Amino acid sequence: MYRRVTIIDIARIAGVSTTTVSRVINGDGAKRSTKDRVLKVIEKHDYRPDTYAQYLGRRNRERFIEKNRRRAR
Repeated sequence: MYRRVTIIDIARIAGVSTTTVSRVINGDGAKRSTKDRVLKVIEKHDYRPDTYAQYLGRRNRERFIEKNRRRAR
């Protein structure tokens, strides 16, 4: 059975942190050599971000922010 490649897998294979992989994907700061290495791994393993996981993460952040806003009042 095929297991979807995750950002954790990409980070491990490229020898960087998941934060670095995220920065490369989002176009934030990363050294050119690191960016090239991560992009090669992404291409080789046909990595695609999991949009459902992104949605869940965003939803949880929004809930956390809303709870803290209510407490601050």
